[in-house]
Amino acid sequence: MLFGGLSISKVNSVNGADSSSSLLWRSEGSELLWESVENSRAYPREYVLTSQVPVIPIQELNKQTYEQLYGGLDMDQQYLQLPGNFPERVRELAEKVTAQGKTPYEKIALLQQYLQQSFPYTNQPDLSRRKSKDLVESFLFEIMEGYCDYYSTALVTMARSLDIPARWVKGYAPGEQAELPDNLAVQQGGAVLNNNYTITNADAHSWAEVYFGDYGWIPVEATPGFAAPLLAQSEDTAPQATAAPEEDQPRPEQVEVNKGTQEQGFHLKIWIVAAAAAVLLAWAGFLLWQRRFTLRFFLQRLRNGQPLSAVQKVEAETARWVRYARRKGMLKEEHETLRESVDRWSHERPAASGNLTALLRMFERAKYSPEVIEDKDWRSVYTEALRLRKSIRSGK
Repeated sequence: MLFGGLSISKVNSVNGADSSSSLLWRSEGSELLWESVENSRAYPREYVLTSQVPVIPIQELNKQTYEQLYGGLDMDQQYLQLPGNFPERVRELAEKVTAQGKTPYEKIALLQQYLQQSFPYTNQPDLSRRKSKDLVESFLFEIMEGYCDYYSTALVTMARSLDIPARWVKGYAPGEQAELPDNLAVQQGGAVLNNNYTITNADAHSWAEVYFGDYGWIPVEATPGFAAPLLAQSEDTAPQATAAPEEDQPRPEQVEVNKGTQEQGFHLKIWIVAAAAAVLLAWAGFLLWQRRFTLRFFLQRLRNGQPLSAVQKVEAETARWVRYARRKGMLKEEHETLRESVDRWSHERPAASGNLTALLRMFERAKYSPEVIEDKDWRSVYTEALRLRKSIRSGK
């Protein structure tokens, strides 16, 4: 199987040469397979391909009813299939969470928001809490924490329980932006662009894809700290001005009319420029949001002169939430260790005790444990710190 970013539209080269004789496209699973014949062809050492990033007309899709999306559609039932003993309380929870949603897209957005905001991310969920044999039920009601497989499976099954077609996808997250040698730097508009990313086994990831009729399969990211590279299509389109036939010498009585037309054209141009500027700002905002985790450690990276390790990122995230705690009156004394401070804060603010304990455990694991710390671990600290802020603000 050849891996690419989202939907692969073209294989440019294999091992440095144009070749497609051993490629097989399996449309059912949207997979591009490398077909070796009696081991005569080894898996390619390198290949270049072109992928397509979905452009989603959100405002338009958001209005599409279930009938408009799926009415008369001969849908493969495997994408609606659920276990025969599917827990009823999972279905009830899906209905409760999406009660305010009027369309399938709104319901999926509500499910995504609920999963991202309700359960902390961790690579080591406490499985001792598990009682149900069903993975999703135990995640939602018992373990209540987990990694990507938990979130993506929950979104897929909850969507299917609402009769919305969905499937589970396994692949890779974008990884870390790689250092680019000067001879490989791409110049564009006087700026150096680095579109190279290093992806390793640690970036293995899973997410959900939801089928929206004629709009096709759309990736939906339910795991906190991760983002699907989707583009939102602007619904605003500038009206096209109709060109008037030119005349060599306008008649005197037409002067005022032409003057008014010129003024209208001038205002129209201003409107088009403003609309274009708004689109560019939205695009820049999207890029910043998409790379928010890469930019998060930009200053530290400049100071260090090299990318931060996963342990250093955990330490940086810990320092962030400790500073936030200080601003909220939770002072860490100079003679105290973080554990001593957390013990004291937990007594002072019982509502935040669970979040504080979880954050302390993550810090100590990264700082003192011999275990291998990955990039996903600092994302767990980031997610739990958001919950700490919420607990402190609510005071509940």
